[in-house]
Amino acid sequence: MRELIQGQLSSYKSLKKFRSLVDGRWKTIKKARLEIIRKIKPVKRGPIQRFYQDQLQRISRSLNGVISDGRLHVIRKQIKGLLYNYKPFCDILNMHLNTGYLEQVEEAIGKWHDQLMIRQLSGKYQNMIRRSEEDCLANLRSDITRLINNFYQRTLFMTDNI
Repeated sequence: MRELIQGQLSSYKSLKKFRSLVDGRWKTIKKARLEIIRKIKPVKRGPIQRFYQDQLQRISRSLNGVISDGRLHVIRKQIKGLLYNYKPFCDILNMHLNTGYLEQVEEAIGKWHDQLMIRQLSGKYQNMIRRSEEDCLANLRSDITRLINNFYQRTLFMTDNI
């Protein structure tokens, strides 16, 4: 029981010490916060919209022709980044992304990549499961090929002028 009380007193003393340090620096913290807020400039819509259009066009160009395994994985990461960052900006953009379609493409590439990793990690057992894995990878690749047809056009619901 005595140890418990000492532990509480120790926590109390630590908290009291922390508060005394904060109280002494509170004005400095408040001043720094106000200065940071004053220096932050609002983000303009145009550059964000151009960024999204450029990224989608780059991905679209990358999807033309033969796509290497490594490139496909990079494309998946780019799509994930666009989706993740779209949420905070969707209200201010003059473009509406077809997030459902982008999620489908990202998920299809993810399934294919997972299967590819399983194949690479299977090592010595590869001969036993090679045929089924090859078929699965081929099917997943064909799903991706079907999904990425007209990628840029399918990505945007509507675009207004800036």
